[in-house]
Amino acid sequence: MKRTRFDYTAEMIEVLEAAWTAGMRSAGKDQKIVEVALQLQLQPEKVKEWIGNRNAKESRRQGGQTVKKSKILTKGPNSYSLFARSVERGSMDGKTYLQHVATEWRKKSTAAKETYAKQAEEIRADPFKGQDREGVIAFNLKAIPSN
Repeated sequence: MKRTRFDYTAEMIEVLEAAWTAGMRSAGKDQKIVEVALQLQLQPEKVKEWIGNRNAKESRRQGGQTVKKSKILTKGPNSYSLFARSVERGSMDGKTYLQHVATEWRKKSTAAKETYAKQAEEIRADPFKGQDREGVIAFNLKAIPSN
């Protein structure tokens, strides 16, 4: 079966572009796609097809490189994880404990949070800080090639 080309009107393209710019960039955004499809009186599949074509157009414009949000990766703890280690768990289950930690974190002042941030920075600067001697030796021995 031969597929025929669907012509989008200028008004349709304007609505689709606005939705795409607002974050409707994947076919997984079903609720938003259905809303836009109803607004334009189109089938959701046509909106998904338009999204795919628009993403391809953007990819070509950028030389085939996809735009991904960069993640900040750190090796070592952050301020929140250091704080969480200091909170007593007691007999709380996992979910309750995590909620308790989050509540206690929100109660902390900015200065207290900065203290944890500085501690985390120091630990990340020295990857062996806080490790026992044997662990550091074992780590370094692994780096030495054996014959």
